[in-house]
Amino acid sequence: MTTLRLFPLGTILFPNMILPLQVFEERYKMLIANCIEDNTPFGVVSIKSGNEVDDPDPEIYMIGTTAKINKKIFDNNGIILLETLGIQRFQILEIIDNKPYLTAKVKALDEIESSNIGLFNEMQSSFEKFLKNSEIASGSYSFNRTIPEKSGELADRIAAKSVAFWDKKKLQLILENLDEENRLENVKPIMNALFQFAESEAKEKIRKLKAESIHLN
Repeated sequence: MTTLRLFPLGTILFPNMILPLQVFEERYKMLIANCIEDNTPFGVVSIKSGNEVDDPDPEIYMIGTTAKINKKIFDNNGIILLETLGIQRFQILEIIDNKPYLTAKVKALDEIESSNIGLFNEMQSSFEKFLKNSEIASGSYSFNRTIPEKSGELADRIAAKSVAFWDKKKLQLILENLDEENRLENVKPIMNALFQFAESEAKEKIRKLKAESIHLN
């Protein structure tokens, strides 16, 4: 059990996921300054009910992810721009303070190791194809083409790709699922949606390139 500063957000953070943040509220500027001074992570928890900005007491989920600060810069308006990295799931045991920001007693949550080789190979192959199609569609090389070798890490990587459009309640359930094989099974609909979209975008990019080539000739 340990004490952790909490940053409630309207999104979900998964382990090994990069999360950019713009910090402009004074209480969270103080949180970031304290974390940097102590060289400690903070906890990202998703808001169940309430607002991300100017809400002193939003209702939050009890399971979140610790975040490490990778980079920090200030813009001209005094806003702190951060690049953070998700590290490990945790569970809130007790809120011990809410001023100037939420602080809680938490415990780290360990994975339940399990694996279905057939499912893992299928999902790993689909994810690799998704990355290749995404590169074709964007016309740029992915900086992170490493394919996870564990079911839980692969599930988290797939889920992290969907935080902008997938149902937040369903993503929270995936975050709370500690069984690696079960979690990988639960992200299959996400993987299918990601693959279909990337494949469609890649085909459209190839069609346009061929059309431009014919026009030039």
